Amino acid sequence: MKTRTALVAASALVALVVAFVFTTNLKPPEGQAGIPKLSAGKNLAVFTRDGKKVDLSTLQGRIVLVHFWATWCPPCVDELPELDRFWLRYRNNPSIALYSVSVDDSWEAIDAFRKEHPFDLPLFRDPQSKTAHKFGTTKFPETYIADRKGKVLYHLANAIDWDSSQVTDNIDALLKQE
Repeated sequence: MKTRTALVAASALVALVVAFVFTTNLKPPEGQAGIPKLSAGKNLAVFTRDGKKVDLSTLQGRIVLVHFWATWCPPCVDELPELDRFWLRYRNNPSIALYSVSVDDSWEAIDAFRKEHPFDLPLFRDPQSKTAHKFGTTKFPETYIADRKGKVLYHLANAIDWDSSQVTDNIDALLKQE
């Protein structure tokens, strides 16, 4: 009987943690100390499928979302369909850019994953999580949203509800700013 009680309590705790993770609100970072301003960063490199280096620190003039994730991360997998729908809404807006950055070991792992979980996001890789660590990322998924000057306005340290009006209202407000 004690084992059953312990299992029920553990299950309840897991359910609470999962509920918290998926209802985390869009919030500004508590402190900018560990989060680089994109334009002040040094070598915030991510890579395209063909190996081309993209330095996130050079991005200015657009709202930039940098989303770190992995195929082996259950919250990442659960969040991807919502992020995909979110991006479908904004992808044709030239004032916003999404860098969906996988920390997986290879493109092959990402391709195999996409066969089972199709999505259409702009994909990049961060080998050995070097850039993710420069941002201070400690778990996945994590998203950073920077304004047109490269200042990180939001740090989302869990899976979020990309379909929520709070997220889209904040993004729409950023897009309206000059």
